[in-house]
Amino acid sequence: MEKVEFPDEIRTLVEQFDTARAATTLLRARFRSGKSGAFVGLVDCQGHHDGVFVLKVASRLEGEQEEKKHVRALEIGAFREKIPKIIDSFQAGDLHALLLKIAGGSRINWRRWWSRHISSDRVTQPLPARFGHLVCIPLVNKNMEQPSCRMYSATD
Repeated sequence: MEKVEFPDEIRTLVEQFDTARAATTLLRARFRSGKSGAFVGLVDCQGHHDGVFVLKVASRLEGEQEEKKHVRALEIGAFREKIPKIIDSFQAGDLHALLLKIAGGSRINWRRWWSRHISSDRVTQPLPARFGHLVCIPLVNKNMEQPSCRMYSATD
């Protein structure tokens, strides 16, 4: 995967977050700015938080307001509980960051689950014995376009 750099204006915040949380945060993809002009990106965290998340960075005031609204929406179950959970929030200087689960469950998590539970050194039983006859593992391409699906059968 091609390395993507954090923009200069948020690099210090990410470094301070990593130090404070004993984590390593890598930018996988940068999305268009949020409605407020916030930085929004897909990040891979290892350490205190382990997984793939959405990172939103805005000014301190806008970020604090968004976090309060987000928490309230989660409390009342707005949008049929489809709002992603806040994993962490962090402030440094005049910036506020929110680390969010990926809304609706992530196909990326399927790939992480597959590599963690089905890698060749962990399989203790044949695939069909553990999971049935057919397993579909969604994969996301590097451009975050339409995911593909690889089927594994009893003969794989």
